[in-house]
Amino acid sequence: MSDDPRPSLRDVLLRRDLHPDEERRLARWLDLHPETTADWQSDAAVARALRRLPPVPVPSNFTHQVLARLDRQSDSQTRATRRPRTLRLPWPRWIPAAATLLLLTALGVGWNLHRQHRQERLLQAERELAALQLLAELPPAALEDFEVIRHFGDSWPQVDDELLAALQ
Repeated sequence: MSDDPRPSLRDVLLRRDLHPDEERRLARWLDLHPETTADWQSDAAVARALRRLPPVPVPSNFTHQVLARLDRQSDSQTRATRRPRTLRLPWPRWIPAAATLLLLTALGVGWNLHRQHRQERLLQAERELAALQLLAELPPAALEDFEVIRHFGDSWPQVDDELLAALQ
């Protein structure tokens, strides 16, 4: 453990001059450690220069300023303990914009599907009208056996392969 008197004497020198016994103790230390003499001399010169400075006037609202700064620091510390800034999620402020974008996209897709469906219905109506025009152009004799043909539907007789082979 070191018995270096310089730190305590440096603090004393900031407030007052050293007493003779303090100067003797310092001189013995500096004789044993001559490499520290230059450091001590610069420290002593700075301490004496600081003592010569006039005292700084304290503002009348100094206590209020100190307490306000302490309040700000405690507020910032409590905010920091609530949730670190790096962990705060940035997405809550984008929710309205994202919801609007989603709504507009859904409306656009719905409108496009509605338009396509309407266009398909128009094309179907055109085809049906064309078929009706063809029917209107048919002579009445072609429609005489319509009920019999419609009654057959999809129940046409199956092809008889043996008969077909015998006929060929």
